[in-house]
Amino acid sequence: SAVVAAGQLAACYGRLRDERGLVAGIDGVRRYWLRFLGLFVLESLCWVAVLGAIGIGTALFGGIVSLATGSAALALPVVMLGTLVAFVVLLVVRALFAFAPVAIVVDDAGAFGSLRNAAGFVRAQPVEAAFYYVIAIGILVGLSTLTGLFSLVDVVTVGSLVSALVAMPALDLLKTAVYCGYRDRLTPPEPPT
Repeated sequence: SAVVAAGQLAACYGRLRDERGLVAGIDGVRRYWLRFLGLFVLESLCWVAVLGAIGIGTALFGGIVSLATGSAALALPVVMLGTLVAFVVLLVVRALFAFAPVAIVVDDAGAFGSLRNAAGFVRAQPVEAAFYYVIAIGILVGLSTLTGLFSLVDVVTVGSLVSALVAMPALDLLKTAVYCGYRDRLTPPEPPT
């Protein structure tokens, strides 16, 4: 939810600036939750627009090919191509929206400003962005494998606990650190004395 995401990313940003995470998280909830909600609605609208436009285009073009040739089997490559294009475009949308919540917290931006800043980050730092995407996909695949293995022995709650308590906070911290490094706002905590 928007409230949880705002608090979690604000806490991550606070810890990276050597502040108390709980205080920063609570402040982040109050300050950013409406922006996060707007960002989530904007991403949903983008998904609907992409799927609607590509779906309608694929259906129309597939129908034209089917009617022109008299065979519905020749429309199958059109549908496959449309599915591939939709998948690639949705990956790009998700990749841009992955760093937008962090931009809300770090840059104190609105929904559109954070999306613009996230796109600038992905353009300026493609290696760092790709690093995060690879780590995130690897953790999700590993977590899915772990959950599947534990479900074989009827221990199904381990996957959701590890996801909520370890994987997602670690990914949020990594994402925040990578974006803060790009914005030169990364100040690691002082070592204990």
